[in-house]
Amino acid sequence: MKLKRIKPITDRLPRPVAFLFSGGTSLGAVQVGMLMGVFEAGIVPDLLVGTSVGAINAASVGQGFIKSRLQHLASIWSGLKTSDVFGRPALKSALSLVSGRGCSQFS
Repeated sequence: MKLKRIKPITDRLPRPVAFLFSGGTSLGAVQVGMLMGVFEAGIVPDLLVGTSVGAINAASVGQGFIKSRLQHLASIWSGLKTSDVFGRPALKSALSLVSGRGCSQFS
């Protein structure tokens, strides 16, 4: 019995291939994991579209869909702390107080 060779997925994809990146802070890190997976599968985008944090990832990938760029993007995301993304809680509270938003319960 002769085995039938299966074509690689990249030969079966319709063109153009678009990657769409949504916004949402923590999704930026998830997107990098997805990018690594499709890179390893040999899928290369023809078009990149992103919103908010997704636009940042799309802009980075748009400079070259290469392994070193994806690794660099992953290192950025894995090195971030909550305060890097959302700011320091004490600073946020102080700004709310100064702007009057933190005092609404006393009015």
